[in-house]
Amino acid sequence: MNSYLKIFIAAIILLVISILNEKCNIEYLKNSPIDDHYIYVFLTRFIHYFAFLYMGLYVLFFNGIGNKFDLCLFLFFSLFIVAGWYVTDSCWLSYSELLFYNVKLEEVETTFHPCFYCLFNEYCGLFMSLVGILFILNVIIVLFYSKNIQIKYRIAYLCLFLWLFIVSIIKGRINKKYYNANKSMVLSYIKKFTRKYFALSEN
Repeated sequence: MNSYLKIFIAAIILLVISILNEKCNIEYLKNSPIDDHYIYVFLTRFIHYFAFLYMGLYVLFFNGIGNKFDLCLFLFFSLFIVAGWYVTDSCWLSYSELLFYNVKLEEVETTFHPCFYCLFNEYCGLFMSLVGILFILNVIIVLFYSKNIQIKYRIAYLCLFLWLFIVSIIKGRINKKYYNANKSMVLSYIKKFTRKYFALSEN
């Protein structure tokens, strides 16, 4: 089976589990989206699960580093993800999902991820730490075995990746922060785009 299809199916399974678990979590439902917005929540959540599986379990799904296209695509998106964390001081996918919930985002910590909370509840923080470690390990493994990429470029990539990753963790986790579109041009654009095309009210 195609590796991307495997990730797709696994992401669907996680999505179904999250939906069932969310329905059973009364406290979480206090801030649930209105019915018309659930489809957008689930779409955003699916993308988040796909990204998590792709970045954290790449080597497992691809039985190694994959072909040249696969590894280049993985390295591109890995850098894109950490750059997004660095620029927004948060996870823009979690922010996108939270836009559809009836919550004041300025009161929600950037370490809160609804798609993972509904799977792991109070253990979400521990899970996210594990995902971060797996993410780094996958990048290191792919770079180590990417013999068709010159060593100087691999070292430069790893240094840049680790710098963006570590700085993002320090800025977003060690120092408590809250989602705030007024302090991030990227989050502000996401909010404006969502309100315009998905009939989202101000929250």
